Amino acid sequence: MFDLLFGRISGGLDAGIMALSLLGSLALCAALFLLGRRNEIAWWLVAGAYVLWGLSSLLGFSPRALDSVLSLLLFLLGVAIPLILGIGAGIYGLLLFQRFPRQAPMTRAVTLRTFKGTELVLPLAVALVFGLASSLPVLSVFAEYGLWDQVPLPSLATIIVTGTLGGLLPGGLVGLAQRGRWAWFLLVIPPLLDIYSSVITAGGSVKIFLSIATIALAVLGWARWGAVPAETEAAKYK
Repeated sequence: MFDLLFGRISGGLDAGIMALSLLGSLALCAALFLLGRRNEIAWWLVAGAYVLWGLSSLLGFSPRALDSVLSLLLFLLGVAIPLILGIGAGIYGLLLFQRFPRQAPMTRAVTLRTFKGTELVLPLAVALVFGLASSLPVLSVFAEYGLWDQVPLPSLATIIVTGTLGGLLPGGLVGLAQRGRWAWFLLVIPPLLDIYSSVITAGGSVKIFLSIATIALAVLGWARWGAVPAETEAAKYK
C-alpha cells in the first residue's frame, strides 16, 4: 500500500527526497490556487516550492562527486540554476504585483496585458535555461568517472528537451507575473510530463494526484482570470 501511494522507497534518504518533492508540489498547488485570486502570497509559495525542490535535489548528491571538482561543480550548478530561476520567478511576480493597489488583504487589483508575441521571449528563455541546466547533473556523473567520450548525445538531447518542457513551469510563472492570461496554459505541460514519468517509473499515486491537481488549478486559474479587467491604454504609459 505504501509503495502504491509513494513509490518504491529504499531508505531514509529516499524518504526525505520524496517528502521534500511532495511538499514542493503541494506548495505549488497552493500558489496556483492563490494566483487565480491574484493573491501576492502565492509568489512566496512559489519561491518556497523551489526551495523544497532544490533541497530534494541536493539530497541526491553522490559522495563520489567530491573526487572530481568538475563533477561537483556541474552537479551544484544543475541544482542552483533551477533554484535561482524558480525563486527569481517568485520575486519577479511579487514585485510586479505590488505595483498595483490592494483590492483586499494580500490581493492586488492586477489587470491583464494584451498578448503580444514578444511576451513569449522571457518565459521561453527561462524554460530553455532550465532545460540546459537539467543536463548538468547527468554530465556530472560522466565527469565523475572521466567518461566524457561516452556521453550519449541522443539521450542528452532528450534530457535537455524534456527539461525545457519542464522549464515551462517557471517560464509560465514569469508569464503570469507579466499579467498574461495565456501563461496558464504553459503550466499544464510540466505536470503532464510528471504524470507520464510517474506512471513509467511507478512514482506513486500521491505524486500523480498532485500533478493532476496542478493541471486542474492551472485551468481554474485561467478561467478565473477571464473575469480580470484588461489594462487600459492610459495605464500602459504610467
